[in-house]
Amino acid sequence: MAKHNGLFFVDLSSCGLGGNDEILSVILKGCKKLNGLDLSGNEFGSKSLAIIAKFLSAHKTITILNLGGSGFDDESVKLFNKAMEKNKTLTELSLASTKITLSTSIQRSLVLNDKLLHIDLSRNSLGANGAKYIAKHLKKNPPLSILSLRGCSLPSKSAEGLGNALKRNTNLAHLDLNCNNFNDRSVPFFADALRNNSTLLSFHMSGNNIKVKSGRKDLIQLALCDPTSLQSIAESNHTCLVTLNSGKNGNFHTNEDKFRSINALENEGQKIRYKVIAALFTLKTIEFNPREFQHIPLELMPRLLELVQQQMGYGKYGRGVWKAPVRAKGSNPRLTRVYERGPGKRKKKAAKKRKHAFAFKEADDEEWKPKSRH
Repeated sequence: MAKHNGLFFVDLSSCGLGGNDEILSVILKGCKKLNGLDLSGNEFGSKSLAIIAKFLSAHKTITILNLGGSGFDDESVKLFNKAMEKNKTLTELSLASTKITLSTSIQRSLVLNDKLLHIDLSRNSLGANGAKYIAKHLKKNPPLSILSLRGCSLPSKSAEGLGNALKRNTNLAHLDLNCNNFNDRSVPFFADALRNNSTLLSFHMSGNNIKVKSGRKDLIQLALCDPTSLQSIAESNHTCLVTLNSGKNGNFHTNEDKFRSINALENEGQKIRYKVIAALFTLKTIEFNPREFQHIPLELMPRLLELVQQQMGYGKYGRGVWKAPVRAKGSNPRLTRVYERGPGKRKKKAAKKRKHAFAFKEADDEEWKPKSRH
């Protein structure tokens, strides 16, 4: 490995290296030029971890290190703290299932610092105290971009602290809170956080105790598409992909997969228009009230009005968002195509052209003017 100039990442996960310290030392000697090393699942003890800490302190290129499944004691944590002080390159550290609880200052300094951009603490019993220290760290707005806290026994009461931290943080892009103990009482705090955060790109909450028809539905609507009014829709979160359920169960009531598809689009105005249509035809929580349009930015009005006044090519929303029309019994979502009707016959050519643009790709959002009706 030491002589291989094109080798940058080595996966030695679950290779039975725990306890084989001589073999481990030989392998690490050949990893001097690596950028990434996965040693998870080897169940390293204190002696093996001491060897790895020594390797880390002298390494000048490594950026990724996975030690998941190792048994960290206080002495091991101290050694890695010293190694981290000497190492200037490590940015991604995985300590999943390593018995880290953040209960001591040396544990906190190891992972909650300004060096790491990606931290994985999954399946460690952090509990309420661990969540408190993480929230405090996030409030400082460190350069941390990815944080995984899957299965860390985080209680529902920690939602308030984490939510407040997310409102202040502008660097975290991906947060995994799957398989914890959050429930419906956690929803208002996370919804408020998402409404006030425009940098979080993915938020995972599957495997918690949030009910489908109450908590999950409320979180989606309060955070991603508040259907109270057109203004509230415009002020909703349009950047974060929220996952509350890894399967299909409950999506009929929450439409979370649909709003995830909308937020994945690139154009901000397009996202807002689709959400307006969702509120009108799917959620059925707002009605056509001209006064509601006074708060919409003027530059969005032409495209917004056109969208509302015609049926979209794919279930009224476009290809890849809503796969099938969602209609109440007896309803007719087809609206008068104002801009395609003149004093005489319908302009079929213009209608066909516009329908094609909506069905397959979004028309130009930057400059659009309705044709003259005179």
